[in-house]
Parts: sequence; C-alpha cells; structure tokens
Amino acid sequence: MKHMKFLRTFLNYLQKMVLQGGFWAALVLCCGLCFTSTGYMEDNISYSILELLVRFPRERLLSGPDFSGLSQFLNGMGTYSLMFTPLVAAFPSIPLFCRERSSGSVRLLLPRCGLGRWLGGFQLAAMVSGGLVLLGGYALFGLMCLVLFPSPSACGAAEMVPMLLDSARLTLAGSFLLGACSVLVAVLLCGICKNACTILCGSFALLYAVSTTCSQLILDLPQGVWSRVLTAVDPTAPFYLLRYLPPTNRDVALFQVGWACVCFLLLRWLMGRRLDLGQ
Repeated sequence: MKHMKFLRTFLNYLQKMVLQGGFWAALVLCCGLCFTSTGYMEDNISYSILELLVRFPRERLLSGPDFSGLSQFLNGMGTYSLMFTPLVAAFPSIPLFCRERSSGSVRLLLPRCGLGRWLGGFQLAAMVSGGLVLLGGYALFGLMCLVLFPSPSACGAAEMVPMLLDSARLTLAGSFLLGACSVLVAVLLCGICKNACTILCGSFALLYAVSTTCSQLILDLPQGVWSRVLTAVDPTAPFYLLRYLPPTNRDVALFQVGWACVCFLLLRWLMGRRLDLGQ
C-alpha cells in the first residue's frame, strides 16, 4: 500500500509536469540551444550549426561528411547546451512545486501519502521530467538536422552510418541522464526557498561554478585519484557516462546515485523541520 501511494504520487507529479506548457517550452528551448553549438571549424574560426545553415551554400554542405545531418546531430550538445541544462531541465518541475507550496494545496496531499513519499515522488518525477526535456529537445534537434542537412550518403559517408547511429544512441541516452541528474540541486534548494526564480538561478550558478572548477582542476592536477574524483563530481559527467571506460563510468554512476539519495535525505530533513510540514 505504501509503495502504491509513492507510485501514485510520482505518476501524478510526472503527469502534471509533462502536460503543462513549461515542459514543452523548455523542450523547444533545449532544441534551440543545440543550434548554437559549434558545427564546424575552419582557419581557427568556429561556425555554429545555425551559421552553417545560414551562411554556407548547399553545395558546400555536400562537400564532406562533417556536414551530414547525423554528424551535426552529434555536435548538438555544446557549450551553451550543457551550461543551461540546470535551468532547462528543472523548468517543468520547480515552478510547479513552488506554486503548490505557496497555494497551500500540499496540505491536502500530505495526510494521504506522508511527507517522505510526497518528496520522494516529487524528486523522482522531477528527475524523469528533466531527462525527458533534454531527450525530447535533443531528439527534435536531431530530426531537424536530418531534414536541414544532407544525408551521409549524399556527403559520401554512407559507410559511416552505423558508427554515427551508435554514437547518436549513446548521445540521446546521455542527454536523458544529464537532464535527470541536473535537477537534483534545484530540488534540494526547494527545502530552503519557495521562490522558483531564486531556486533555478541558484542551481544554475552552483552547477556552473562546480563544473568550471572541476574542468580547471583536472587540467592542473596530475592524473590519479583526484582526477577520478573531479571527473565523477563534474555536473556534466552523466552526459558522458555511457562513453566512459571502467572505472570512470562506475565512479560517475555511484556518485550520482549517492548524490540523489543525499539530496532526498536533506530535503526530507529540511522540510520536516518546518512546523507546517514543508509549507
């Protein structure tokens, strides 16, 4: 019975997150950010994927395999896409949760499912919706690339299609994992704040600072234990999880699972300390 209450809470939250307009707006935003990624470099000049479509003639796009739709799809998760992931992934869930707390409607839900199952169902739904936003946005970007750019066979790269498709599958899976893990800091901040804008901007700033610090320290420190730790802690690591080799993939997976559990326990503690049970 307790498991059913948790499942119903999770499904109810997931339904509300996916069916609202914010989910689809975030999905389209994710797709748009992918077009800002670097699609080609020439003479130390980088061209975004959008610039390739606007500035390069069709004959130029047919000149090499780098311009095929599948190749450009693999370039989609670039600097800005990764940077704004915390905002995009958390957009369907955090404003919804904050509105519920501010309106007091949570008081009707808590007696039926309990504090722990309420927060657990919300956190899991937030992770799944965040993963679906990035997966859907990236998949939409991929479909647009297939339509707007030449096919691999037209670019003389038909033999590369199996390899490109394998990479595309890993990239789509990585985008879901990245979106799911990127919402955890925002979920945790819900325990200390009711303002959705503050939570979203705060999680973005924190994760950006951590990612930048990890990237710099990995370059400065010698390879070893610290390098493995920094790789696992890097907020962008879930995107590359399926591409990492052992033991790096194990380190990243263990850290993200442990971090999800820690976030839930801290959120449960923070909300439980409130006299009005988190409201």
